[in-house]
Amino acid sequence: MSLRWARRVGWAALYVIATTVICVLALDIALRAWFGLPIFTLQDWRALQRNVLQTGMQYDALLGWVPRANIGGPTYNTLDHGIRKNSGAQETLATGAILAVGDSYTAGSEVRDEDTWPAQLEKTLGRRVLNAGVMGYGVDQSTLNAERLLPILKPRIVLVGIYEEDIFRTTYRSYNAPKPYFVVRDGEWRHGNNPVPTAATSEPEPLYKTALSRLLSAHLLLQRYRAWWFTGPGMRFEQVSQAPVETSCHMLERLHRRLAAEDIVGVVVLQYSAWLYSSHKPRPWYMEQVRACAGKLGYDVVDEFGHVDAIARESLDRLKQHYMMDPSGKVYGHMSATGNRLVAGIIAERLQASAAALERVAAVPRSDNPAAH
Repeated sequence: MSLRWARRVGWAALYVIATTVICVLALDIALRAWFGLPIFTLQDWRALQRNVLQTGMQYDALLGWVPRANIGGPTYNTLDHGIRKNSGAQETLATGAILAVGDSYTAGSEVRDEDTWPAQLEKTLGRRVLNAGVMGYGVDQSTLNAERLLPILKPRIVLVGIYEEDIFRTTYRSYNAPKPYFVVRDGEWRHGNNPVPTAATSEPEPLYKTALSRLLSAHLLLQRYRAWWFTGPGMRFEQVSQAPVETSCHMLERLHRRLAAEDIVGVVVLQYSAWLYSSHKPRPWYMEQVRACAGKLGYDVVDEFGHVDAIARESLDRLKQHYMMDPSGKVYGHMSATGNRLVAGIIAERLQASAAALERVAAVPRSDNPAAH
């Protein structure tokens, strides 16, 4: 009797395993067909997501990656030091301007040069604004970028753009690609990855993870656990601390000391994900804390939350006008020209309230003014 029962259990287990494998393979084939990807392949699907050094950026020993200088294209163009242009007109770098640093929300991913918020801020104020935003940067990289550009560009106002994710990026030594990081050791802040290595170190991964990476369904499910999942080719995520707010505030304090010593006005610009607005969630705790510490340090704080949240609560269709949407109309991208115009207007209103600071900023030369063309 026990032998017969054991055989039944064995056959039942085999049946469950075989059925599960067939269902997973069927799901994987369906997903590959849906996305228009090769159906019969054993490729590692993680390799489809390239790191920033494979997307037009170049390695930098201090920051990890920076935009290439003097790029020319139909929608994205840069000047020296990877500063993004604000128009199709002839432009040059200028000292005594407003310098904007931050991540892709500051840089203006997915929109044309003239539709970023730094470009629209320049047009509104009639004052030169230099866009030094870089995709994928954390608060640590943005502030280091500002520090490096200060003696070169000699700005009178520095805008530090902080998107939600930028705060958590400070806790990584490799976020998509190797980057600098800051941690407390023996009671002092230490600058790690200085210089930044050209490639993240890798160790052999378990066979089961290598096998899972050949399943598109597994990749789509597990990519949200990026620090654990991306240990193969392409992107890598390696966390070194659990102090995102403390690290971000330390970097803002470090930059503010430099700005105060050089009589430069510092402004922190806070931006949020469209998903947060669409789900009607409150301002996240970590943004509240960074906002508070920036204010205590002496930064003027410009926060888009109240303005965009009000739009979302009035109409999701109106919210979608402020973001780049995928063809389905369900997936939010970066801010659209409309969204960036709103942010530029909020910043302009705050800067115009401080006429003395704004008067010190270089005006847009007539030959460089988009409105003159």
